[in-house]
Order: sequence, then C-alpha cells, then structure tokens
Amino acid sequence: MSLAVRSSYVYQYTSNLLTPWKKRHGIIYEDKINLNKSDDPSKVVLSIPLKDVSSIRRTEQKPYCFEMKYSGEKGSETSLLLSFGQEHDMFNWMDSIEKLSPQLCASLPKD
Repeated sequence: MSLAVRSSYVYQYTSNLLTPWKKRHGIIYEDKINLNKSDDPSKVVLSIPLKDVSSIRRTEQKPYCFEMKYSGEKGSETSLLLSFGQEHDMFNWMDSIEKLSPQLCASLPKD
C-alpha cells in the first residue's frame, strides 16, 4: 500500500454528471488520488491513478477551486472539479499532484 501524502475534506463535482457538489474526504497517495464518502478509507467513491492526470488548472467555478483532467474509463478524457475551504489547501493539493503525476512532473522546471 502506498503512503498518504495529503488528505483533507474537499467538494467534488464531475462535469459529466448531473449531480451537485459532494463533500468528500480526499487523500493523495504516492500513486493515486482517492475520494471517499467519509474519512473511512474503505468507502472510496473515486480513485484516480496519478499517471492518468494530464492537467490541472485553477478555475473560478467556486472559491479555491481547480479543474483536473485525467484519462477516465476507456481512455476518454474526464474533467473533475475540486473545491477547498481555504486557498492554501487548494495550492497544497495542486503542488502535490504536479509533483507526483508523471505527466505533469515532466513539464515542471528543473532546479
């Protein structure tokens, strides 16, 4: 099992569904992001391998919100919006995803 890098409550909206924003307990692991119904890690509602994340960008859909695109089922691109209670939580999540996603990490400037 991989180690948890970051966790917090987030609000999730998947743009291809006609559902409202859902409060989830989000966990970034070294190789995936899990969104759980509660802080019980066995209640996973969505798991996204970090290798499938192709982009993240800040959006104004809600305060402290970013959009993440990833390869969904059958290779189709899926968009997910995540909103946070505080700006620093949003930036910490974006930084962690950029550093751990192979596709995004390859495009970061090297020191």
